[in-house]
Amino acid sequence: RILTGSEGTLAFITEARLDITRLPKVRRLVNVKYDSFDSALRNAPFMVEAKALSVETVDSKVLNLAREDIVWHSVSELITDVPDKE
Repeated sequence: RILTGSEGTLAFITEARLDITRLPKVRRLVNVKYDSFDSALRNAPFMVEAKALSVETVDSKVLNLAREDIVWHSVSELITDVPDKE
């Protein structure tokens, strides 16, 4: 089998082994906002300790592009600005 992806990814699969993880009984989306990328990095150990299954960082450039997307109205209440630091 051949696998292609973004940014020039190309791979040949000769063998694969899957470790299947049971679906959790409860799923939650937690939106954590930081005033800087450095603050987020300093809190990464807490995400690991909490066994977060997925973590995504979104900077201001990506956020501004998202605001222009047609589906922004359906997710805008989940993504609010970080209050100014005092």
